Amino acid sequence: MSTRARVAAALLLLAACTDPPPASDSDGTSTSTTSASTTSTSVDPTTTSSSTTTTTSTTTAAPDPTTSTTTGTTAAPTGCDAPPPCDTCTCEDDVFHCHCPELSPEAGYLDVDGVDYEIGEGDVVIPMTSSPARLFYSFHPADDDPGDAPLLLLFNGGPGVSTGLILAGNTAPQTLGDDSEPIPSPAPWTALGHLLYIDARNTGFSQQSIADPSQMGLRSAELNSRNFNSYLDAADFARALLRFWDDHPALAGRRLVLVGESYGGIRASILLHMLLFPARYEQGPGRYRDPTLAAAIAAHLAARFPGDESPGPDLVAGELGHLVLVQPSLAGAAQQARAGDMLEAPGSPVHVLADSLGIEFVACAAKPDPCDPWANVINFVENAGRSRYDIAGPGTWLSDLFARTRAGLSRRDTLAAVLQVAPEAIDGLAAADRPTAFRVRNPGDYPADAPDLAEHLGPLPAWDRFFLPFSVEALDGFRGPAAIMAGVHSSDPHYGALFLHDLAYARVFITDAARDLAVWGPSIAPTLELFKSVVVGVEHVDDLPRGSERPGELHVHFRPDAFAGEPDPGLRTIRLAPYDASHAVTYDRPVELRADVAAWLAEAP
Repeated sequence: MSTRARVAAALLLLAACTDPPPASDSDGTSTSTTSASTTSTSVDPTTTSSSTTTTTSTTTAAPDPTTSTTTGTTAAPTGCDAPPPCDTCTCEDDVFHCHCPELSPEAGYLDVDGVDYEIGEGDVVIPMTSSPARLFYSFHPADDDPGDAPLLLLFNGGPGVSTGLILAGNTAPQTLGDDSEPIPSPAPWTALGHLLYIDARNTGFSQQSIADPSQMGLRSAELNSRNFNSYLDAADFARALLRFWDDHPALAGRRLVLVGESYGGIRASILLHMLLFPARYEQGPGRYRDPTLAAAIAAHLAARFPGDESPGPDLVAGELGHLVLVQPSLAGAAQQARAGDMLEAPGSPVHVLADSLGIEFVACAAKPDPCDPWANVINFVENAGRSRYDIAGPGTWLSDLFARTRAGLSRRDTLAAVLQVAPEAIDGLAAADRPTAFRVRNPGDYPADAPDLAEHLGPLPAWDRFFLPFSVEALDGFRGPAAIMAGVHSSDPHYGALFLHDLAYARVFITDAARDLAVWGPSIAPTLELFKSVVVGVEHVDDLPRGSERPGELHVHFRPDAFAGEPDPGLRTIRLAPYDASHAVTYDRPVELRADVAAWLAEAP
C-alpha cells in the first residue's frame, strides 16, 4: 500500500474530527455565489436538505445455507389502512391477519441514480450532479419476531470505512475469530430485531460505475465531492432505506433504529433529520436541497401515518427516531477541540500514559503558539507507540483491524458464513456481472484482491476490487474544496445542531469507551453546550438509570424557544453507557453492549 493510503488509514475512523486541508478536487461543478469567500463556520443550529435520487430495484440472493420458510400470524400495528405485510393478509377488526413466509438472510445491491442537488447556503450555493452507485447491503432477520420486531439499520463511519467492520464485529450471527475464520457471535443483535447493513458509496462491497472505467482520468472525475460529501452520503442511505422498505413491505411499518459507529454518528444525525423534517430538504433552509428526495420521504410518511396529512416530527420520531451511536462523532472539529482541552488537563488518560511510560507530556500551555491541544495530544500518544483508538493498544490498532476484516471477508467460505448467503448467488458481485465497475483511482494505491474470491467470482480488472475496508478517495471527497466552501465537509461543527434538533424528538443511546481518545466520551457534554442558542446546559448523571450495571446519562436542558415554531423540548435524556473498551465497543464488550441496548429499547413507549 502506498504511503498516502497508509496515512489515510491512520486517520480514517476519525476523519470527521480532523480539520481538512484543501486538496485537489475536480468536481466538474459550477459555483453560484455572490461572494467568492467560503462560508463561515457556526455552531448555531442550521438545517439541511436532502438529495435527489431515485432508487432502482435491488437484487437479493438465496441464503446459504438455505433456511426453511414457515407460516405465522402477524398483526400490523397501524391498522388496515397501511400496506399489508404480504399478499395473503386479510383484515378483521382493522387488524391484518397474515400467513407470510418467514424472512431469510439476503445480500445484494440497492441502486441509487445520479441526481441534481445543491449544497451550501446564503452567498455560497453550489449545484452538483452525482453519479449512479450500487450500495451493498446484507440483511439478517430477527431471531424472534412476534410481529413488531424493529428494523436496525447499521453502518460504520470514516467517512470511507466499510460497514463490514461492524457486520463482522459481533453484531451479525457470525463474526470473525482471531484467525479471521467465522465463529458464532457471542451476542448477535438479531436478538434485538431485524438487521440491515449498508455500505456507503465505494466502501466495502459497494461499487461505482462508468462506461469506460479503464481510463484513470474518467475514474478520477468520479472520485470527488460531487459524489462524496456528508449530505449526499446521508441521502444515499435514505434512498436505499426507502427502496428496502418498498421491497420488504412486511418491515415497512416497523420501528426503525439507526445504529452508527464513529463518523456514522454524523450520518445518523443527518439521515434522521431528513426523515423528521423532509420539507426542510425541499428548498431549505439548510445546506442541502433536493425536492425529489423530500417528496419521496413525505410519500413514505403519508403511507405510514395514513390518518395524518402531514405527520410532524413528534409523531414520526415515535417510530423512526431511535439512535444507537457507538463512539460517535457528532460535531466535527468542535468536538475534537473540546476533547483536546480535556485530555491536556492533569489526571487525563494522556497524563496517566506519560507517567506509566516515564515520558514527559508537555501541554500547549507550556509551548509557544500556535499549539492545538487536540493535535498535541494525538501526536504525543502516537509517538509513544499507542493508538488514539485504544490508548492501551499498539499504534497499528486501526491498520490491524482493517487487515483482519479484509482477510476474513475476502475468503469465499468466510464471507458466505458472515453474510449467510452464497457469494456466487449475489447478483452484481461476480466479475462477469460488473464490466463497468471500478473502485480505485490508482490501482497501485491498494493491494490486489486475495485470490480466493477471484477463484469463485472471476478475476477483476486492475481498477476494480471486490472488497475495500476503506476508500481513501471517498475520504478525500468528504474533505474536498467544494465541501469546505459549502460548509458540508466532514469536520464542520454544524452537524451538532442537527443532532440536537433530532434529540428534541428522538431517543438516543451513546457509548462511552474509556480507552478511546478519538471519540472521547467526556467531551460530548461540553461539546453540546457550545450550541448556546438552543441549549442551556448539559449535566452528566452517573447513577441513572437506576439498577443498571453501567449507569450513565446526559441530561440536556433546552431553551424554551430553541426551535422556532416548535414545542419547548424541555429536558431530554441521552443514555451514555460506560465501557472499558476501545473505539470498537462491539468487539471489546459485545455482551454488555447488547444487554444495555436491549434494556434501552425495551423502555421505548
